[in-house]
Amino acid sequence: MTYLQLINKVLARLRQDTVASLSDNGATLAGHFVNQAKEEIEDMGPWMALRAAQTVSASAGTASYLMSSTNERSYVVRDGRGVPQIYETTAGSKNLIQLIEWEEMRRLHNLDESVVQAQPIYAAIDRGATGLTIKFYPTPASSRTYSVLCVVPQAELASISTSITIPSRPVWMYAAALYAMERGEEMSGEPGSLMMQARSVINDFVLTDFGADNQTFYAD
Repeated sequence: MTYLQLINKVLARLRQDTVASLSDNGATLAGHFVNQAKEEIEDMGPWMALRAAQTVSASAGTASYLMSSTNERSYVVRDGRGVPQIYETTAGSKNLIQLIEWEEMRRLHNLDESVVQAQPIYAAIDRGATGLTIKFYPTPASSRTYSVLCVVPQAELASISTSITIPSRPVWMYAAALYAMERGEEMSGEPGSLMMQARSVINDFVLTDFGADNQTFYAD
């Protein structure tokens, strides 16, 4: 469902006139709540549609790499035991890499005065405005390949033709409830009832998407 379709779903839910562009009356506020709802629902967990394996191609002598396909809200997926899904995949292998805290990684490199280069056994993740940076220890002594399973939330919707990545129904229903609560008695429908319905739908979608999965998530 596109951004414009989501906005019109919200407006129709509240018995308001639908729009053809973002400049039409009602579109701006409805669009604001669509994006708020989208972000809050994305942050509830590792939606299947948001999971993406990031490939890191490491070079000899370089420890840090920006994962350019991530963003500031991304994080690494962990399995049901809490193990982060970071693997070395060099030459078809699949060896689990141990994740440590960024400060611990900094300490290891600060103590490594001789800059030891070997096969990395540790990785750390730092979240910045441009995405996730992964750093290895020891510093790779040769070219190596890694796969990092991340959740990458979608950027804020801005173009009317942009399609939403996560399921659309909980987003527009929650957005309509937020809109109704903001405007109160001006809007058609009982805000409290709309919010209850939206939360019920969100819960149903969570349970059928990632709620029953044996993987969990942490904002590494």
